[in-house]
Amino acid sequence: MLLHQCHHGCVTPDIATEACGSMPNLPSHLDAPRGAAILITDQLGSPAEFLLCHTIVSSLNEGVACILVSTSNDLHHWSAITSRSLKNIQTYIDSKKFTFIDGASIVATEFNIDGASGNGSSRSSGPLKQIYSRITESINDLVTLGVAGGRPPILLLDDMSTLEWIGINQVDILRLYRAVIALCRKHDVSVIVLHHTISPDSPSPILIYLLKISHSIMDVVPFASGRSGAVSGEVRLGQIPSSGRFECGSKQR
Repeated sequence: MLLHQCHHGCVTPDIATEACGSMPNLPSHLDAPRGAAILITDQLGSPAEFLLCHTIVSSLNEGVACILVSTSNDLHHWSAITSRSLKNIQTYIDSKKFTFIDGASIVATEFNIDGASGNGSSRSSGPLKQIYSRITESINDLVTLGVAGGRPPILLLDDMSTLEWIGINQVDILRLYRAVIALCRKHDVSVIVLHHTISPDSPSPILIYLLKISHSIMDVVPFASGRSGAVSGEVRLGQIPSSGRFECGSKQR
């Protein structure tokens, strides 16, 4: 087993990244305990979207409801990348087992973003309140309806880093994360956060906060030698016990 020091200080084993639907050595739901948070970080040369795809597929196949909040891609994109393992994601939407919250549209509408230039005309916390409201409604609906036999759903926050990049105040983003984490703990909902890292050696206040509140970390990094065929990088696993110190993960390929 190869061990490496990840960007966040934990010594971890490696798993080569693969396409969605072909991750036999990754656990279902990425082993997120009820009410706990898992942090996934990636870099430009090694995108970690496939881990969210894996979680969606494994959750739905096991009858666990899934809520996805995406601030960079629409439902068509997620339908396309999960189509290899899920014949028709719309059937899961109709049965309330899959909920898609289009954070990109919420942000674009609130900011009056021009699709060509990508420039926002305002920097209010309005879209964050709307996103939180939609998350709250979705979780409450699943709890009330008893979808998946009363088993808590999985909440996925995809590419929330986008909010910071377009200029939303970091304090407001941190408030959103705190509110979402508190909501999920109240309902025993596991939450998985994907955070794109621009400067791995200089973590932002948001990344530092996510590291503090997360139960475990999956760090997707590119190979030092560059891409190798269809494999673009490796996954390094780390767990944060109650003591707050990093420990070596136990999953390996």
